[in-house]
Formats: sequence, C-alpha cells, structure tokens
Amino acid sequence: MTTLVAGQNAPWPHPACRVVVDGVALAVLPLRADGRVVDPAHIVYAAGEVHLGLADVPAECDRLLLVGLDPGPARLDLLDGAGSTVLHVDVQPDPAAARPRVVALVEVYRRAGTWKVRAVARTYAAGATDVEQHHGVPAGVLASAPSAPATSAPPQPPAEVDPARAVQLVGMVLQDAARSAASYESSVAFADGQLERDLDASVADPALRVSAAGEAARAQAQARRDDLVRRARESHLRDLAALRAEVAGIERVLPPSIARWDVASAAPVPPVPPPAVRAGEITLPHLLEVPGADFRLPMICGVPGRPLLVTTDEGGDGAATAVARTLALRSVLSLLPHGPRLVVVDLGGTRGDAGLPPGVAGPPVTGAAQLTRVLADLVHRADLVAVADRERMVDALDPELARPVVLLLLDVPTLWESEAVPLLDTLVAGPGYGVQLVLTGPGDVPRVGSDAERRLLARAWGSSLRLPSGVGGHLADTFAEVAWTFLPDTGPSDPHALPHLLGAHAPLDGWRDGIVPRG
Repeated sequence: MTTLVAGQNAPWPHPACRVVVDGVALAVLPLRADGRVVDPAHIVYAAGEVHLGLADVPAECDRLLLVGLDPGPARLDLLDGAGSTVLHVDVQPDPAAARPRVVALVEVYRRAGTWKVRAVARTYAAGATDVEQHHGVPAGVLASAPSAPATSAPPQPPAEVDPARAVQLVGMVLQDAARSAASYESSVAFADGQLERDLDASVADPALRVSAAGEAARAQAQARRDDLVRRARESHLRDLAALRAEVAGIERVLPPSIARWDVASAAPVPPVPPPAVRAGEITLPHLLEVPGADFRLPMICGVPGRPLLVTTDEGGDGAATAVARTLALRSVLSLLPHGPRLVVVDLGGTRGDAGLPPGVAGPPVTGAAQLTRVLADLVHRADLVAVADRERMVDALDPELARPVVLLLLDVPTLWESEAVPLLDTLVAGPGYGVQLVLTGPGDVPRVGSDAERRLLARAWGSSLRLPSGVGGHLADTFAEVAWTFLPDTGPSDPHALPHLLGAHAPLDGWRDGIVPRG
C-alpha cells in the first residue's frame, strides 16, 4: 500500500475505485483545464465514501477534485475494484480556516492519455465561499452535501519527504500556483470585459450619456469591476500563501545543488543527489503590482541535460558570467558523487578566474586551439562511451572517461576557430554521455563565420534552455500557459560557501591531454 503526502501522485489503479473517508461529507467537482467546474449539476455528493468510475467522464473534464466538507483529522483510503486498499492520504485541516472548513483531498487528472491521482490535502482558507469563487460553483451549492456518520478512526502521521521527492513536489506546487494564477487572470479579464460592456451600454443610452444618472451608472460599473478583481485577488493571494508555506517546507529538504545559498551549507546531502540544479527562481509578474505580495519558486533543471544558455542581452557580460558560473557550480554539486570535472573556457582570458572562489578549480582554457582540442576530446569521449554502452561494457571503461564533465563556455563563439563550431554542434545534438554545457552569449544567434557555421550555431541556440542574465524572461508553464518572470541566481554572497560544500573534492579537476586515447 502506498502513502501519499500533499503533492505526490500515483497511477489510477483501476477503472472504477472507491474512495473512503469515514465521517466526512464529500463532494466531487468535475473541472475543466482552467479549474472551473464543467457543470454544477454534475457535482456528486456522498457521505463517507464515493465510487469514482472514469469510463464515462466527458472529454471536457480535465480532472475530478474530491473535497471534504468540514472534516476533522481523517484518513482517505482508495480501494481498487477488488476492495483492497491501494493507497491512503492523511488529512490534517488547517484549524485557522473559516468554518465550515473545506479541504481539497485528492484530484484525479488526465496525463498523457491516462489517469493519475494526486494528494492535495489543502484547506481552503475561506471555506465553501473560497471553493465556489475559485472553481466557478454557484454560491450555496456545496451546502447541500449530505452529512456523514462520525468515525473514531485515529489519524496517521504524515510520511517523511526525501530530497528526490521534494524536487517532484516543486513541480506540483508550480501546477497549483499556475492554476490559481490562471483563475485570477481569467477573473480580471472577465471583470474588465464586463466593465467595458457596462460603459458601452451607458454611452449607447441617450438618457445616461451626459447625466447624473449616467455618472452614477458608470461609477457603479467601476465599483463592480473593482470588487470582482479584489475578491479574485484575495482568493489568489490566499492560495499563494498556502503554497508559500508548502514551499518553505520543501526548501528545508532540498539538497545543496537546489537549495537556497543561505541554507545550502545545512542542506541534507543524500548518497545520490537528484540529478538537478536550481537555475534561479520564478515569480508571477502580476505580483509586482501587489504591495507586500511575494511568491517565489525554485526553477529546477535536470543535469546532465540540454545546454543552458545565459543570454547577455539583459544584464551584460558580467551578469551573464555570474549566472552561468553559478549554474556550472550547481551542476558540479549535483554530480559530486561521480567525480565531475569543471572546464572553464574564457578565450582571451579577459575574465580572470571568472569569479570562481579561490581553490575551487584550475586555470581556464584561454586559447582557441586548446578549446578545439578539448571539444574534439569530448566528442571522441562520447563516441567511446556510446560504443561501451551499446556493447554493455560501460563498467570496463577507464574510470577517467566515465567521469561527468561540466563545460562552462563564456561568450560563445567569440575568438573560436572555425573547426570548433561543428564539434560544439556534435556535442549539442548527441546524448553527450555526462557532459553538461553551460554557455553565455547573445539572445539572437551570432551572425559570425560562414553560412554553415551560422546554421550550426542556430541549432545549438535552438536546442538550449535560454535563461536571462537579468530579471525578466518569457517563460510559460505547460499546465495553464501562465507567464512567469525569471529571477537569476548569481551565487552565494559568502566566498567560503562553495569550498565548504565541495569539501575534499576541491580543487576540481579540469581537462588535460591524454584522458582520451588518440590514434
């Protein structure tokens, strides 16, 4: 049996399952992708248990949200078709929430053609009113739910959250925040549209066009709009406050490569850290207009993975170098159990040590011919590892070849030899086998070299995850297509933080001739 904590998900185990929450009145809300109820008439009420059959769920229903009406501490059990309990969720309502309390228990949602179930276990701060406003349910509808018999079942303690699971929870919080933001933006758009229609109507009526009654009608229309926006904002901010508390709990168990720098030294270090880094933080741009509002989520990227390109357009070369350096060092922290190498490339040597703390890494690559040799070695290394992987002989590889490599390329492709560009393209296009590329350069594809070189650079730019060197960016989530503002990470303020985190691994090895056999 599986225990789910808030944010965790699992495959839906059976086409028809039974959900049991002893002593709790339940309601099942069929929701569209925008979080609004499909039809209030389709809300299902139950006392203590409900059968969920998914075969007849209409296509416009994106998810089913199961809420508990005024529950105390309780336990939700999901039983399969044979009546066996396959998972459970512990429910601990927020005692400070308005009564009667309403708690979102679980949601059953579509994902890639299949159904999954996610534990939500989140209390709506304003009770039924909050649910009705958030999901477009007519006022008072939830009050018709039947009562449920009392239960003496004791609550179960919540499960521990490990760092790997915490990374997944960040993505789930992102989905909840995106849905709340989409609902808020939709409400504001509706209020603005209604105001425009009301104003058009007052202008179209000769009796209201220039009169005290017309001025009063327009003032009332504006007041209605402002009230709708105010209530939508309050609901949205309540959602974010609950999610902010959830993020605070998640932050406490993130490993050093993903933790905030102010707590990284005390962050848990699992034997095998999650293969991911904190690229920065994201926030909702409309919060910048709300005094005192603050909601930030760590933006997490998998490593080794697609190249990370920090663009110089927003903050300039210095800011881009700081952001890219931080990404490279976080990549090293994520790969630390595997003995990563850090190779810094600064052709011309104009950036000195590129801002790296003393004793962390060796000297950077500053010559164009040397860079071409390093790229050629990494391409040859990838070929050797690919052959070993295909023949299932990876364990027979020279351990030096198997070590991952973090390659920090500053100001690409300034001063590069023409032979280096196709080698970069090969690394970008192929699996890489443990090579993480971090680049800085302009946002647009550099217009240098031959047409063939520009095409290859265009492919590298198109394959990279672009991150701005300053606050901004054009990021959108895939859940609700909400715009997010990127807040870059320029590294710790304490110069001793990274040497402390690296410990005996510092100074990090760079690249040297002879690692890859030639000939």
